Amino acid sequence: MTIKNVFPIAICIVMFLFSCKKEEATSGKIIVGIDTIYAYGFDFSKGKCDTTRDVSKNTNDGKIVTSHPGTMNVAIPDDGGYIWFSNKDIHEEHMCQIKCYGEADMDTIHTINTNWDSFIDPLTNGHVYGAKCRDGYVLYKVKQVICPNLKIIVLEYTFNTKNSF
Repeated sequence: MTIKNVFPIAICIVMFLFSCKKEEATSGKIIVGIDTIYAYGFDFSKGKCDTTRDVSKNTNDGKIVTSHPGTMNVAIPDDGGYIWFSNKDIHEEHMCQIKCYGEADMDTIHTINTNWDSFIDPLTNGHVYGAKCRDGYVLYKVKQVICPNLKIIVLEYTFNTKNSF
């Protein structure tokens, strides 16, 4: 058996284990997954990437950007090779609704703190973030920043219609 054959099986097992544990925690609509997120954006409640640039058809909860999406932190320049998750398109009133928990175990975070960060941290391998979606909340962990220039990352995530997990 090659690594290519083992990897999909391992992902299925991990997703099954996470989904069983999370189902017991709350009664909202729960979606658990590991996926690759691109610049076009991602809809966490559907568990799929969006490939349209037509804003009227856009159901994205956020997208990957190379420019800082909120209040600029001068210690982290836009041109420094960093990328961010931006959900500023889902709400006209708030720039971004994101909370960084740093290096953490997703299972230890049971409620997303909606006192959103003023300075949005760039996506960092191993860091956990909570964010507002169009139709709920997502808690995600950056598994791998694959290519900052092309805005490609791999996330492990849990979506819920409520801010509890």
